[in-house]
Amino acid sequence: MKRLKSRRLWVVLAVLAGLLLLGRWLDRSQPIQSYRVVDDRTIAVEVDASSPQWTRISAVTETSDRVIVSVASFIFPWPQPEAGVGRSEELLVTLRQPLSGRLVIDGYTGDTVDQVACPWSLRSQGKCAGQSSPP
Repeated sequence: MKRLKSRRLWVVLAVLAGLLLLGRWLDRSQPIQSYRVVDDRTIAVEVDASSPQWTRISAVTETSDRVIVSVASFIFPWPQPEAGVGRSEELLVTLRQPLSGRLVIDGYTGDTVDQVACPWSLRSQGKCAGQSSPP
């Protein structure tokens, strides 16, 4: 009887280890497309959300001259109707210090991220909120 409990424990541990490895494989860093300033201590970063995924800010590092933002996505391995449609989403980042002209750096690529004037959904319609013409 004791041997059976020991075998079950090893099977449970092996399944948990396999699920952990699968989860780490499906959780990937993702590049940032652009950012916009919401207020002096908040920025919104735009990322691709065209596949079924859970996307989040994974790290923020602030220095005197830059803000390094990393984004990660857990990609769900099953197909969905809206997969590959080419949509974006914004993630809010609250900074410890005001942005004040610091560069925003993509933690995945190491590149400087372009600043935009309005959210992606409004840019795709050709104008920002409160504007009569495209930015």
